[in-house]
Amino acid sequence: MSLTVEKLLNLKHSKNRGSAPRFTYLGAGAKNKCMDLWLKVLGDIDSYVDVTAGSNNQPYMIGKSKNVPIRVNDASYYSYCIGLGLFTRQTETDIQEFAQLLVDAIESPEDGVFSQYEKMNTTVANYIDGVIALINERFSSGDAGFLKACVGHAIMGRYSMRALTFFYKRDVGVVLPDGTPPTILDFAVTAYRAARRKNSCFYPNGDAFYTHAKTFIETVNLEGATVNFDPAWPFAKKGMVNPYKFYIQVGSILRRQPLPTFPFWVSEKSEAVADEFTTWVALCLQKGAREVYAWNQTTNFPTYDDLVNRLEKDFQVSNALSVQQESTGHKYDFTDYVLKIEGK
Repeated sequence: MSLTVEKLLNLKHSKNRGSAPRFTYLGAGAKNKCMDLWLKVLGDIDSYVDVTAGSNNQPYMIGKSKNVPIRVNDASYYSYCIGLGLFTRQTETDIQEFAQLLVDAIESPEDGVFSQYEKMNTTVANYIDGVIALINERFSSGDAGFLKACVGHAIMGRYSMRALTFFYKRDVGVVLPDGTPPTILDFAVTAYRAARRKNSCFYPNGDAFYTHAKTFIETVNLEGATVNFDPAWPFAKKGMVNPYKFYIQVGSILRRQPLPTFPFWVSEKSEAVADEFTTWVALCLQKGAREVYAWNQTTNFPTYDDLVNRLEKDFQVSNALSVQQESTGHKYDFTDYVLKIEGK
């Protein structure tokens, strides 16, 4: 295999489209379509806290647009790496050094979490583990977070999640039926392209956290903050595996450690989720948050009625935003909606 620094540096440049970093994350595309409307809904704010930040596209664009302090959190280490890259870097990362690292990792494979996944080719898995190990060794926190986010983005682009395991998606990462070995070259190119394209995306007036939502709320200062939630709501359709678990898996690979034990919800029944979420909102307002917003969609639990009815017992609730969306594959329509929640 002929992977060289020169080959990576001479790749045709593809600039980042638009003003957002666009890291791969479920639901980010639909929310990005609402961005102009969302900025108008927010109006003037003093600070913005996203408790379940996901791709971090929205917090980043809010920071750039409104020039306010940003704090983000997520139980996925992949999301945390994105947050580090967007909010703790002060300058662009040395991309030439990253190109050298991608080449050096060929001679420095590591045995890690990725190689334990079903149907994952060990050679490619150990190469990716080696890349992550060298990132940790050669780069400081913000730069390391950014580059691991780019590696995670490449993993998301090359593998799909079915029943919590990695399956063949394109031409990298598994042994094909005819025994053809996978190539590392394609993965390295994908990660490098992501890093070069997203390198100019940072807003150095924020901080990133990695923990369960309730723990984050309990430990940070929320006085006067606008707080946003778009958590991993359970799917309302029975028998569907929550795809957000895929991001937890990717995070475990980037950490090179087994899956963390963050439970999404105590119970995934509609009314139970509404009850648990209400306790998060109550704690935010008790700690001085100016307002709380909750994103959800009509394909999820809790149902709109269950969520609104539960919240209205304790708070003032209003509809802040509602946008009709179309599912991937155009199989069904659904509604994204945002609730504004304030104390009575």
